[in-house]
Amino acid sequence: MFSKDVVDIIDLNLHSISAYDYEYANDGDDFLKIIECVQSTDTVIFATPVYWYSMSGALKIFFDRLADLITIHKKIGRSLAGKGIYLIATGTDEALPDGFEVPFLRTADYFDMVYRGAAYLYTGDDRALRAASENALREFAFKL
Repeated sequence: MFSKDVVDIIDLNLHSISAYDYEYANDGDDFLKIIECVQSTDTVIFATPVYWYSMSGALKIFFDRLADLITIHKKIGRSLAGKGIYLIATGTDEALPDGFEVPFLRTADYFDMVYRGAAYLYTGDDRALRAASENALREFAFKL
């Protein structure tokens, strides 16, 4: 468990992260600055709405850029080993879509990180589902 006082929140929408580039011409954007923050912690929580059965576009671009950490920044990529990953997603479907967690699981596996699970917050109109989802999220938060 960690203190809520030391949680850094990084909103990818407030940063300039270019799409993956096979020529690596985007090395001057904010991607490596964000990865430095990831390096400085033991736990990473990815939070995203569900858009078209997948993560948000901003998070997908970030995940695509992780390829830089296996090509031109290998030492940084290796430094992620052992870090824990959690996922929190929100959406109006009753549950996470099938396969939603796969990119998170496989990314954790590839970088020798530890995938610790996902929580889903239902934001639709069904009050009972919403209440159950909120309770499940509270229980999930105690695992962090």
